[in-house]
Amino acid sequence: MSSVDLNLPAALFTRFLAGCGLEVRRTIAFAGLSTLAVVNGPSGAETVAKGLSGYYHVIDAAEPEQAPGVYGYYWYKRFGPEQHELWRKAFAFEFDVLRKLRGADCVAEFVDGDLDAEIPYYLMRYYPRGSLAAAGASCSWDFSSDFVVRSVRDIAEGLASLHGAGVAHRDLNAENVLLKDEAGAVIADLGCARALDAEPTGPHRKADEFHWPPEYADAYDRAGVEADLYSLGVLIHQMTVGRMPRHGGPGCAVGAPTGKFPPVLTALGDACLEYQPHNRPESTHAVLSALATA
Repeated sequence: MSSVDLNLPAALFTRFLAGCGLEVRRTIAFAGLSTLAVVNGPSGAETVAKGLSGYYHVIDAAEPEQAPGVYGYYWYKRFGPEQHELWRKAFAFEFDVLRKLRGADCVAEFVDGDLDAEIPYYLMRYYPRGSLAAAGASCSWDFSSDFVVRSVRDIAEGLASLHGAGVAHRDLNAENVLLKDEAGAVIADLGCARALDAEPTGPHRKADEFHWPPEYADAYDRAGVEADLYSLGVLIHQMTVGRMPRHGGPGCAVGAPTGKFPPVLTALGDACLEYQPHNRPESTHAVLSALATA
């Protein structure tokens, strides 16, 4: 692997893409385990390239004489070969799931990729409207009822596609919901996904985030459908109430503007946010059945 430029560490992946013959238009994200860039894809249309190269890889990619000097950046951490292999397996799982679900309802569209490349990567359709999080920030989470109902239905359809394939997302949030030009939404970023029939996957406990399912406190490695439904409830709360839910705070039915949203939608949001997993809707199909009346 080529040396990392500490002034622009995301360039490690973009230089690699250029070496693969892909014209890089711009970098759109540099995260712990991945870099995302807009490129001209095989057909000439803009696509998004996601590669297993993020700030957790910086020390590993640095020249030996550089490595001691990058410890001062708290996000640059050194990990052993065992952890890197786990990340590679997780990326391969994400790659395989997206490839198998190509054409599925409301899941980001896989285009191409190479798991055996120096930096494993895949290409997916580019959604220029961006994420639900960006859209929410631009309008202070004041969406129309039609937009919210359509978005929730599409997110539930995406979850149904994943769950039907035996996969739990485990990281559903507004950043990982992308908006389509023709209206509607898709679920993206399966970097934390796990097979529902697999052995426990990932750490036993996930560091606290108030919007994550409560079971992540002691059973993240076994989280499944119920956790994804809780995360759907968080999104419904954000889009109807205008902010994240808080423990002990008003639910969707009480916190949303009176009369703005269908009661079945706000009731569904509150049902998904039940603390005990067994009190949430039994499946995404149950969610979709309820939404059919919204």
